[in-house]
Amino acid sequence: MNKSTFTAARRFAHSSSWAVVFLLPMIGSVAAIASPPASATQPAATTQEIELLGPARAPTTQAATQPANSPAADPKAVAEKHQKELDERWREARRQQRAAMRERWTSAPIVQTFKPDALVHISEYDGLLSADAIDIDSVAAARVAVEGSDAIWTVSSPNRRMRLRQGFAATSYVSITRFDFDAGDSEFWQTRLMVSGANMTIFAQNLLGSATIFQSPVSIIVRITESQEVGQAPKVIFEAHVSSLKQLRSENPAEFRALVLPLLIKFADATFMQPGAADVYSAFTEIPADEKVVAAIERLAPALDSDDPNEREAASGKLSQLGKPGVLAALRFDDANLSLEQKVRLRGFVGAYRRRPWSPPALAARDVSFLIDCLEYEDPAVRAAAKSALEKQARQPIAFDISLAPPESSKAADALRKRLLAPPPPPPATTAPATRPTPQS
Repeated sequence: MNKSTFTAARRFAHSSSWAVVFLLPMIGSVAAIASPPASATQPAATTQEIELLGPARAPTTQAATQPANSPAADPKAVAEKHQKELDERWREARRQQRAAMRERWTSAPIVQTFKPDALVHISEYDGLLSADAIDIDSVAAARVAVEGSDAIWTVSSPNRRMRLRQGFAATSYVSITRFDFDAGDSEFWQTRLMVSGANMTIFAQNLLGSATIFQSPVSIIVRITESQEVGQAPKVIFEAHVSSLKQLRSENPAEFRALVLPLLIKFADATFMQPGAADVYSAFTEIPADEKVVAAIERLAPALDSDDPNEREAASGKLSQLGKPGVLAALRFDDANLSLEQKVRLRGFVGAYRRRPWSPPALAARDVSFLIDCLEYEDPAVRAAAKSALEKQARQPIAFDISLAPPESSKAADALRKRLLAPPPPPPATTAPATRPTPQS
């Protein structure tokens, strides 16, 4: 396997590929649904008719042998009973489809195992999602595994062979599917990530509906639907068309957390949208480092510049074990007398904990979106510093308790996003005053 990077960002636009990617997950076979027995006067609905009935309800039948005065002959009761039967058959057909997919992929051989984030790495870049995905030399989907994940994973790159055979640079396309076969009826059991050039699509389905996130270089479209009954159009639970993740999150914080984030974390760590340790400790320079951790870095510093490469690597390994407190200590460490090798290794250690582009502390302290994100950071010192900086920007006290823990802290942060980041509603339309009648003498 070769690893290629496909970044969904504005500067790599490919205008012709998004339609294929967006429509691909919608194409597929629908399991047949057994039709109910037809009456003598009305034919039974076929499988195709049931699937294509649109907004109208499925046709109902009434048994010809029912006496007119029987309670069961009530048209409304018969229709409700018949609809219930159709709904259950429809759901059962979808369960069978899921069971068939489970049987197919459970027995498939695993061609390769990846560490977390190696199969696909989701991040935020320039206000949009970015994906670094594995490019596999396989037209058909191949089963792979991810360490620590109980899900079944498949990867395919359908146009790779054509691209290599004809010798021209075509739009790259990679599809990664995650199967969670033990999910409940209302939970997503199949989630697919597709990257095509600069476009990205995440499509998921459960037994009752589907969810789609489509991103082009200039916009993000989110659509969550749910189908409760056969013959009824899917109900749109949530829909948004925005220009950035920041806009999506600020205008719809509750929906983002409840509906969008669960799709993203199918392929990424739940904290990928939160600032990293290097981001927060670079911004809030007033937070001091632990002296014991600083002393540990001082002891490791000579080995970081050792003539023995094995000793240098061992020292870097011990440095990484210091974790987030070590990041804070490294940022506060005086590197004036360090060699270039020592500086590079220290900066590499810090860079692994950075999730946002670096910006000067004074600029970061004025970024309201970043400050609200910091209110959910695990270190109380960061939350306190973020609240203080936010109050300076808002020029008023901020009602946020830094001692809150999730999910209460998340709800409070979402309320601030709605209040401070979302655009104000448009003013109500005004009507011209009525013309006064001309007084008559």
